[in-house]
Amino acid sequence: MHKIIATAFTAPLIIVFSIVFGSALSAQSFIQEIHSNLSIYEKMELHSPFSVKERITDLDDGERIFLNSALTMDVDESFFDEILNSKQRQLRVEMPISERLSIELHLREVEVFSSDAVIKTSSGDEINPSDHTFRTFWGVVGGSTGSKVSFNVYPDRIMAFVSFGMHDFTFGKYGQSDNAPHILYYNQNLELPFSFSCGVDKLDRIDREGKHDNHSSSRALTDCVNIYVEADYDLYQEFGSVSGVIDHVTGLFSQVFIIFDDESITMDISELLVWDTPSPYSGSDAEDYLLDFTDELDGDFNGDLAHLINLEFTFGGIAWVNVLCFDPLATAFSGITSNYQNVPTYSYSVFVVAHEIGHNLGSEHTHACVWNNNDTQIDDCGNEFAHNQGSIPEGDACFNPNSPIIPTNGGTIMSYCNLFQNVGINFNLGFGSQPGDLIRGTVNSANCLGPCAGFSPPIANFSADPIFVCAPMEVFFIDLSENDPTTWQWDFPGGTPSTSQDQNPIVTYETPGVYDVSLEVENSDGVDFLFLTNYITVEENPESDFDFIVDGLSIWFDNLAESTNVSYFWDFGDGNSSTEASPFHEYAVGGIYEVSLLAFNDCGDVQSATIVEVFEAPEADFTADVETGCAPLQVQFQNQSTGSPEIFEWEFEGGNPDNSNDTNPLVTYDEPGIYNVKLTVTNAEGSSTLEMDSFIVVLRSPVAGFEIDSIDGRTYWFQDTSHYADSVHWVFGDTTISSDPSPVYEFESDGVYDMTLIAFNDCGSDTLTAEIEVITPPVVALEFSDTSGCAPLEVEFINLSSANTDSVLWHFTGGNPGESFMDTVTVIYEEGGWYEVSLVAFGQGGIDTLIMDSLIFVQTGPETDFEFEVDGDTVHFSQTMENETGWLWNFGDGNTSDDKNPTHIYEMQGAYQVTLTVFNECDTIELSQQLSIGDFPVANFEPSTPFSGCLPLTVNYENLSSDHAESFEWFFEGGNPETSTDSNPTVVYESKGVFSVTLIASNFLGADTLGMVRLVEINDKPVAAFDAFDLGGKEFQFESTSLDADSLNWDMGDGTTFASVEEFGYEYEEHGIYDVVLIAINECGADTTVIELLITNTIELRGQDLNVFPNPAMDWINVEFELAPVEDMHWEVFDASGILVRDGQLSAGETTQRLDLSGLSAGSYFLRLGDGEQLETVKIQLTGN
Repeated sequence: MHKIIATAFTAPLIIVFSIVFGSALSAQSFIQEIHSNLSIYEKMELHSPFSVKERITDLDDGERIFLNSALTMDVDESFFDEILNSKQRQLRVEMPISERLSIELHLREVEVFSSDAVIKTSSGDEINPSDHTFRTFWGVVGGSTGSKVSFNVYPDRIMAFVSFGMHDFTFGKYGQSDNAPHILYYNQNLELPFSFSCGVDKLDRIDREGKHDNHSSSRALTDCVNIYVEADYDLYQEFGSVSGVIDHVTGLFSQVFIIFDDESITMDISELLVWDTPSPYSGSDAEDYLLDFTDELDGDFNGDLAHLINLEFTFGGIAWVNVLCFDPLATAFSGITSNYQNVPTYSYSVFVVAHEIGHNLGSEHTHACVWNNNDTQIDDCGNEFAHNQGSIPEGDACFNPNSPIIPTNGGTIMSYCNLFQNVGINFNLGFGSQPGDLIRGTVNSANCLGPCAGFSPPIANFSADPIFVCAPMEVFFIDLSENDPTTWQWDFPGGTPSTSQDQNPIVTYETPGVYDVSLEVENSDGVDFLFLTNYITVEENPESDFDFIVDGLSIWFDNLAESTNVSYFWDFGDGNSSTEASPFHEYAVGGIYEVSLLAFNDCGDVQSATIVEVFEAPEADFTADVETGCAPLQVQFQNQSTGSPEIFEWEFEGGNPDNSNDTNPLVTYDEPGIYNVKLTVTNAEGSSTLEMDSFIVVLRSPVAGFEIDSIDGRTYWFQDTSHYADSVHWVFGDTTISSDPSPVYEFESDGVYDMTLIAFNDCGSDTLTAEIEVITPPVVALEFSDTSGCAPLEVEFINLSSANTDSVLWHFTGGNPGESFMDTVTVIYEEGGWYEVSLVAFGQGGIDTLIMDSLIFVQTGPETDFEFEVDGDTVHFSQTMENETGWLWNFGDGNTSDDKNPTHIYEMQGAYQVTLTVFNECDTIELSQQLSIGDFPVANFEPSTPFSGCLPLTVNYENLSSDHAESFEWFFEGGNPETSTDSNPTVVYESKGVFSVTLIASNFLGADTLGMVRLVEINDKPVAAFDAFDLGGKEFQFESTSLDADSLNWDMGDGTTFASVEEFGYEYEEHGIYDVVLIAINECGADTTVIELLITNTIELRGQDLNVFPNPAMDWINVEFELAPVEDMHWEVFDASGILVRDGQLSAGETTQRLDLSGLSAGSYFLRLGDGEQLETVKIQLTGN
């Protein structure tokens, strides 16, 4: 035996893992079987033993934070007794994973010990594992494909791992005291200050030549690798009892066995020795413990491999390589940890033990130069770490430090990737392809292994056909239990018989209701009990019978066979219907109608019908063959009244005759006007009057008229003012004509013209003639003296307009005078600027206008402004000037400057009056400003509490302004208060948004302003919303349109759930009505929305199936026949209140026809199809556009 040296590494451990399944049942079949039994788990009792206590964050050990976030929770004490004493080997458990979100665990019991295993103590006690109180379950997360769960229950604690999606959690007791809570944390949030190291690379490899007795055997991996385990004395000291050590070892090796089971290698514990007295093992490193353990056993132990564990976690682990079936060296040592700072750390220990057993089965490290059939490495995690530490890498012969191989998705069990914080060990990868093949080959060729000696207790399971029945009906129960039960005990509440010991009993249900079913099965290895709630649904057959009360056109219907489990459809015989149990209906017109009531449920349908008679009072109505015309106008009136009136009383305003009792009278209107008509009708039920205001319009002949307006020169505008005219015709007196109602016309020359307008309508025409004189207007012109100079500026203007000008009007903007009628005008401008001048010339032919923009420029004195920047006792001046020819600065301390932008140094602090003098040829001006030399205030602040969160949010502001500030003014956008003069104010934000904050700090020298834009962010709860698109059949596309959601939880209404999926497709297995629920979640809360999906597409008509799809639909549906109909069929659509909203015809000879339902609002409707002999109705759902 060769001496080895183990090197301890101190890099943090990061392990990414998810749990896989083992025992004698393979992981894949185990998961598939639980998923296939989803409907069974949904009917099981749901255990909810966990209550969230608090969230803890940033746990530290005095030097560093090792756990970012975790959830503590209490466990209902009765849960431990119930599970540990229950016969059920299958469980349904609800577990919170956050303050707002829970998951369901679907679990089945497994065994860790072999059937002949024994537990011994160093003090001489011997314990049968079946006498130790614990149960081990493996399972899945409900609704999450690919999930894995390990769930170990002890009298005072639970040890569990949960993996689903990308989420891996550890669950265990937070401390060792009796009243300590449990803790749940996301594994990536844990970072331990120590790491695993393995000393195998220091061992000389053992010559395994001939160590297997028979390498030629090729067997399936169905035999077990039995593990002999010794728990060192420090575990007994840590847990305080043998029972505590057994609990920890079973929980640990349950997880180790799962990893190997995923590699198709089955393991169990064949013997456990607990050192409750000091052990013979000691040393300064893992090598010493391995040598002591190997020498102590000397190849004599109960198992195929032997493993020593203790709590010297800094020693790491060590094992002999490829020693299966070589008992003298079939040993390994693992330094594990039970917890760190009271936080359970199962993942570290699972990795250490699995790694060392991997060596026992022949695997080298993945960074060794032994892989890929060319003596190279799989990864370089171990080589890179050693190289960075200045050591010689184990794989030095194949390692390239310039291009190390570092996995991007985590390392495998035999790697050192735990030494790199951003890589870690990914338990999903297990051993990886090549190490996995190697250890499987080792187990496959080993001849020392025997069949698994595990227990095979029964697993209760059953099905029933049918589970929905119509009373009375027989139900056939089929036993689906596993592992060959020998006895069966059934309980059937509500059934006959109510109990049975048959394997596959037949039970009759006669009374409507919802009933539970339970089955207890037993074999020589144990008992299992399965209890399914609300498993059998029994409904009654429908009945149809009704009575009614008539009041005029209104009828109240009374359903004499109403039942809560029956739906109803009324047909009132007038095209209307209802789905109420006892509806009220009002007919539009009197008559005789056949009313039918269809009662239906899943057990069938039945219909009854009767004849009803309703009567109505008359309703007056009439029409006329003509309503508008020229006098004299003859009108034929036509009675349109309903209700069979017997007496008619007509009144004709302006007509001849002016009244009549005829049914359809003839009336003549001689005078133009607008007239009312009134009709009163009467029968035995009453009377009705209709009066139509302004119903008859009698027209008259047109009256011509027009107006004339001069526009410019010889151009005129003509406006038609005729009465009762439909069209007009203009003649301008120079042979030109127009039909425009308002023409504009330019005459070619001056003169006198006869204008004529002819007005037309259906009753005739009228002509009007007027004389117009056309005269040419004047042409304006002018001249002026100076147009620019200093204010006041004097300018002379002279009128030069044409000789036919009678008068003029001047306008002088900015001048004095501002207006004048003189031919020659002198104007004075007092103010500087550019000014407009206009002249209007008036004559007999019109006017002419000349406007001269910016003609006059008046120059003014100079303008100036300046600003300055103070830097200690130095001031930098800068100025802007206009119209200047010179300037002079006076700094207020006896000094001056003629620099344009001077810099001046003041010898003393204080306030100074600075004057700037600016001059030009028109004026001289002075501008003064005061400045201060000294300390100005500097505004500064920061929020002293979090300034983002959920409304309402309170923010405390800390004033950090300079000591020179004397007063403060705050402005809080969206806050309460909006302003404050406090030094350190507190503000409450009560509305969602992003808001700015401003602080002004002041003293005697001035003020400083600091504004922080979009500083405060206030959030609100999310809004859940989604769209469901029918893809045909039972397949739908779902898209979330939620607002402000960080995560999403879907419930498909059939037991299937999804998490954090924005868009996906889903196909239902059965027709039915499903409530699809979406929960949108963010840090401020959650919101829920529900959409009802209706999938009932097929009905039977005339012996063939009709398929109606899509359903739900938006604005159309298809009706598909098995065979094309031989004659046309009628279809009708009724809303939920029974109102006919759409109908049409289906053509003969076409198998698939589309029905247009556009414009109908979202909701439930009934589609009725008929061929004259048979009517069928199907419910449809419209989602709206």
